[in-house]
Amino acid sequence: MAKSLVAAGNVGGYIAFTNRAGVTCRLTGWPKLVAVTRAGASTTAVRVRSTMFGPRPSLRGVPVVILRPGATADAVFAGSDLPGPGQARCPHPYRRLRVTPPGSASSVTISAWLPGLDAYLPSCARIAVTVVVPASALQPSSTA
Repeated sequence: MAKSLVAAGNVGGYIAFTNRAGVTCRLTGWPKLVAVTRAGASTTAVRVRSTMFGPRPSLRGVPVVILRPGATADAVFAGSDLPGPGQARCPHPYRRLRVTPPGSASSVTISAWLPGLDAYLPSCARIAVTVVVPASALQPSSTA
């Protein structure tokens, strides 16, 4: 996980895809993101265009991200740390995230620890994941 994010009941982060090969590659589409609890229960994230953490809702189409060696692209995932209607508290949090890049059958498992929340990813609400975008698309825009 490249970055964790927390704001007003929303939690999430950026998943980084870095080209470690010696040749240029391309990514396009949504990664598959599966959140897994300590007990092994899993939930597959739903695909969305944007979250409150990015990318901007004005993003058109499904970008083709060209990654030179060493370059990075990101996808954003988001959920909530607030119990839903009728819930006194959230179920057990997710402990791991299984990530499969778009167009790949190979996955990696990463920790679901969110440093910004100082906790594992809550399982209070459905997890969403965005399309892969260039890392620069998630940088704050500068104002002159």
